[in-house]
Amino acid sequence: MGQSRAKQILYWIWAIMAIIIILSLLLTKRTYAQDPKYSNLSEKEQEIAEKMEKKYLGMNEFRTGKETEGEIGEEERVGNHIERYFGDVEIASDKVIGSDILVVKGTLTLYGQVEGTILTLFGDIHLEADAYVEGDVVCVDGKIWKDRNAFVEGDIIERQSSNHYNRVSDEERQEQEIHVTTEHHRPKRKIVRHNFQSDHEPVYADYNRVDGLTLGFNFPSSEWWRKEQKRIGVIGKVGYSFSSKNIQYQIGLERCVFPIFACTVGAEAHDMTDTQDRWIISDLENALGAFLINEDFRDYYKREGFSIYAKNRFFDQLSLKFGYHNDKINNLEKNTEWAVFGKSKDFRPNPWALPYGYCLNEIAAGNDPHMNLQSYSFNLVYDTRDDDENPERGWFINLFAEKAGNGLKSDLDFQRQILDVRRYQPLGWDEGLDLRLRIGSSNGVLPPMYWFDLGGLSTLRGYRHKEFTGDRMLLANIEYTLETSELDWTLFDEMNLVLFVDSGCAWFAESNTPEMQSYWPMDPKYVDKMNEKKLDDSFSSLTWSSLKTNVGIGLSSDDDDFRINFAKRTDVGDGDIVVTIRLKKEF
Repeated sequence: MGQSRAKQILYWIWAIMAIIIILSLLLTKRTYAQDPKYSNLSEKEQEIAEKMEKKYLGMNEFRTGKETEGEIGEEERVGNHIERYFGDVEIASDKVIGSDILVVKGTLTLYGQVEGTILTLFGDIHLEADAYVEGDVVCVDGKIWKDRNAFVEGDIIERQSSNHYNRVSDEERQEQEIHVTTEHHRPKRKIVRHNFQSDHEPVYADYNRVDGLTLGFNFPSSEWWRKEQKRIGVIGKVGYSFSSKNIQYQIGLERCVFPIFACTVGAEAHDMTDTQDRWIISDLENALGAFLINEDFRDYYKREGFSIYAKNRFFDQLSLKFGYHNDKINNLEKNTEWAVFGKSKDFRPNPWALPYGYCLNEIAAGNDPHMNLQSYSFNLVYDTRDDDENPERGWFINLFAEKAGNGLKSDLDFQRQILDVRRYQPLGWDEGLDLRLRIGSSNGVLPPMYWFDLGGLSTLRGYRHKEFTGDRMLLANIEYTLETSELDWTLFDEMNLVLFVDSGCAWFAESNTPEMQSYWPMDPKYVDKMNEKKLDDSFSSLTWSSLKTNVGIGLSSDDDDFRINFAKRTDVGDGDIVVTIRLKKEF
């Protein structure tokens, strides 16, 4: 019986494989003879390469040129043909190329002079300080990085070829091009992807369960003032909340003190509703969720006080900020139940930001519960992403640390740290891998508003929203994206396929922490024990079995501004599939 069963299983495996192979043959376009100069490319890449070459270099026929890899050789000047390279190439500062340059699947690093046009396919361009280009600089499916002293007489163009290239008109293709200005500065990421003047929206609106509708005015960002070459900038926002009947504001001044070193000092005052959940869901997504379907995914507290800070950008990718904060923290209650849909349910209560026992004592004494917190903070950011909103490659590392008390007049003494490491790695023409590791830790008496929550959106997507809480956190997210929209399949047309795994947990270093904060004053022995805890204490006790894991599949738009996720936890066999919809990249 067992042998017969095994044969039956083997038969079905072969049958399924045969069906897959037949479908693949039917769905795959017939191949054609490849042009010898693009023999190392796939059919799709060859088609794009030929059209890009014809469009930007005006070459209808192949004319023999130099095909090599590495550094330009001995000749000082090459004329009247295309210089072709497959792979990385570097042009030294003493070289003059008297023709067009075409680089395929490699990074071009230019120190010298090019008297024609530069075109790279599926690679990047680095224009260094002494670079000089008389023609255009065009990068297809890559990035252009320009030193402040590099000079380009023609246009600088970045363009993507992945939006159904064969099915758009020439006019639509032209609109897909991104013309990059030749300003003498090295951009932070994709060149002129962000126009701070046009991106600045002077009016803003928000909606949540504690303030209801808030309408207000935005001041330009720090980057906008820097781009306008102003040494002093006014930053922040002012608004009115109709349900809580509060005027909210955050207004500050920044002064550039050492322009050469991009060093800035600033101060700001605020009286505002704040949250620690911006890393989980964006402002727009949360406001739409609350306004439309009666779902508010954030928790809130009131913060009133001021901050003083200094920040410095050491180079394009690295920045550092130090700050001093003096805040009065209050709890907030929900003040509205209104939403367009979902009126049969209520918003969930907004949890208290301060220790439960302290609030009960203050209420019993007839006082409004609040705490004064004074702290120092440190924030280090290393960012090489090619785009802020929808990165495809690069690193993002953010280390944040805050210490309250320790000689400052603060009602609570604590220290917390959050490390967020992300890597965006393209795997090929139509594949990408996104990784994130997020670690949180603390010591001392951490107020509930700073506890770490996991579960639901952007965290453990197969679990309930904020199902796990603690003063320690470990989270890992892995996403593999396959650009199936390029395959013209009926099912996945216009959508990309995303496979993901989330794993992590949140826990308290002392399991009785929630109970201990229910009493006030807390037991001095407990307070001393928490102050003695090290930031890495209790991480060594983590085991694979303590991690909560889910797997999932998602369908996303090409620019990831819409995604639907289906996630299922792995620790139970009959758990529900959790469906979430996002309007922004998960991380």
